[in-house]
Amino acid sequence: AAAGGGSAAAERVERVLRELQASGGRPPFQAFTAALACYTGAGDWQRVQGCLEAMQEVGYTPDSDDFARMAEACARSKDVARAEAFMTKAISLSVKPNLSLVNAVLKVCARAGDTAGVDRWMARMREAYDLVPDLVSFNTAIAAFAEAGDPSAARRLLERCRNVSLRPDAMSYTPLIRACAPPRGEESSLGRGREKAGGDDTGPAEQARLLLQRMSDERVMPDTTAYNAALHVSALSGSLGHMWRIYDMMQAEGVVADAATYRTLALLYARCGDIERAEDILHRARLDGHGRGARELDLLLSACGNAWPRDNQKAERTFRDMLAAGIKPSSQSLRFLQMAMGKDRAIELAEELNVPWTAPDGRRPGTRTWAAA
Repeated sequence: AAAGGGSAAAERVERVLRELQASGGRPPFQAFTAALACYTGAGDWQRVQGCLEAMQEVGYTPDSDDFARMAEACARSKDVARAEAFMTKAISLSVKPNLSLVNAVLKVCARAGDTAGVDRWMARMREAYDLVPDLVSFNTAIAAFAEAGDPSAARRLLERCRNVSLRPDAMSYTPLIRACAPPRGEESSLGRGREKAGGDDTGPAEQARLLLQRMSDERVMPDTTAYNAALHVSALSGSLGHMWRIYDMMQAEGVVADAATYRTLALLYARCGDIERAEDILHRARLDGHGRGARELDLLLSACGNAWPRDNQKAERTFRDMLAAGIKPSSQSLRFLQMAMGKDRAIELAEELNVPWTAPDGRRPGTRTWAAA
């Protein structure tokens, strides 16, 4: 009954559970836990509460792992209060919290950007429940502080992780690398015709590279996501030299480039309006087996829009290729098309190809922008 998930599955599960209860005997414990898992997955908290009450009526108590699944499901809605309520409920039923349950609450706090909650649960883990934080605990906390704009606190947590004899992995470093990115509004003006051939030796791109180097020195298993994060920092910083140095490190470590790797490499050239170089990188991606989708074609349209002089013909071919591939242009695609061709010609082309014109989000036609990798 739970197969497929969603509200329809939750209704089927509830019906089956009622039939079991109506049959006279006590439904098996596994039936209730399967129902809880289904209701939790559907985010149907009213049914979750009803199921918990029904379990108590027949003498069953969910275990700590059941409560962990319920708490973790709160991460989708960033509902810290509900996750903590599940912890309170578990304790009220004399269920001893295990590490999975505390880590689940920690994850919800992190997802909600509640760094005070992360601090509180990292401390309570030891003090209240006599549990030792594991690598999952530390990685969750590191990501929370890094994403909240407090990389110093995230680095201190990394050191604490080492001090308790845990070995950080790529997931420990990736949030710190992402946190090196320049603040919004302070990205490089490279797309306005000024290139950085080498880059600042103390700037964001260098900080990201040094974190990768530290990973390598500590023999942390290399990871594509961590390298992509460092490449993205380089792209946002406008540092071509650092970007290619990091890519060389990636190859030397035997890390396999994925589609996001190539999009990030092409991003910097798209911002410059270097259509030929962006195309060349995306061609290499295709040779490596990565298809050309909406993001890749948006990058090429972005390059056409940032080029000077504009390349109307290339922009038109790219737009036609997008439609031929069955890709529905987004408002961002139309904005790039407008940048490259001018508003009147872009609207004319869209009408010719039966594409509804969605007014690009208020940016004036000449505004420089770029596709996200």
